[in-house]
Amino acid sequence: MQGTFMVFEGPDGSGKSFQSKILAEKLRKEGFDVLHTSEPTNGPIGKLIRSCIAGDGGTSHEVIQLLFSADRGWHLEKEIEPALNAGKIVVSDRYYYSTFAYGEAAGLKNDWLKMLNMNFREPDCVVLTLPPLEQCLLRIGVRDTQEMFEKRTFQEVCYRLYERLSCEKNVITIDTSKEKEKVAQEIWEKVTRSLLVTH
Repeated sequence: MQGTFMVFEGPDGSGKSFQSKILAEKLRKEGFDVLHTSEPTNGPIGKLIRSCIAGDGGTSHEVIQLLFSADRGWHLEKEIEPALNAGKIVVSDRYYYSTFAYGEAAGLKNDWLKMLNMNFREPDCVVLTLPPLEQCLLRIGVRDTQEMFEKRTFQEVCYRLYERLSCEKNVITIDTSKEKEKVAQEIWEKVTRSLLVTH
């Protein structure tokens, strides 16, 4: 039986990484075979991306998004597709929606960004973590280091683009400004109701 592909998306500081791990852990406790993964990956292209986006590395946004898309292809081929073919639930922290939001916020054309990702598998479900903008900015502000994508003006544009994603099909939008435990329970209930009943 083919597995189920779930993606967590959201701006920096939205809590998506934490909540994706919590969901994956709960699914495992319920007896599901789960792969929790993330982008950029730990593969060779993913490692290159991390070095490019640390600080202001001087790499253009076009090159960065080409690398992200190449890493995504590697991710699908080496990790996601084999897991789905084995009947697993795949929970990915970021996917091509990040390329659309961050790339467009950087001034790249949406049509070009979508073309780079047009042949990639569509997820079965997207959990969009979207607390108020100021909370995201506050969380980013307390970090010891800031990457090239974590500047305030950039994040404000990116946030608006993620708001647009909330209107698309198969997207579950979650306000993660509440207590982490309550957010996790809300995600669990909505994902279970919309998706896992058919798994």
